[in-house]
Amino acid sequence: MVRTFCMSLTYEEKIPDVLAGICDSTLRPQVGMSRGRKIGKRSKRQVGDQLLLHGWKGVPYRSAWSFKVLAEIYKMMPALISYRGAVIRSDEGMINYQWEELDWLAKIDGIRPATGLQMRNVFCRMYTPAHLEPGIWFDWIRFKLIKEASP
Repeated sequence: MVRTFCMSLTYEEKIPDVLAGICDSTLRPQVGMSRGRKIGKRSKRQVGDQLLLHGWKGVPYRSAWSFKVLAEIYKMMPALISYRGAVIRSDEGMINYQWEELDWLAKIDGIRPATGLQMRNVFCRMYTPAHLEPGIWFDWIRFKLIKEASP
């Protein structure tokens, strides 16, 4: 059974690349977690599920959507993000990276400028050091667009 998860895109620099099909990546807290805290029981995202990606015309959660596009998850990998760096599970196992070594991930994820240190700055604006110090488990989601953007 294919499920659809609604996700807003709030990192403005990334949105044009997502809509053009250039950026196919997003890092999201694992389902059931919000800013490092457990929340209600919900279904976990899986390969094959759909994402309804959208933006905001104004203030997030207080304005209309600026666009929406449907995408399908084709790959997911868990990543433990902390203030010191990231541990990413890959085919080779768990790999520990310092932020300075994550320029490749920043580029894939649409961070501008595409450096690991800038990616850390983005995470630090979204999550407090108290949440990032022990680390937060994220899903690194790769997706492909299956329906064009609409207003």
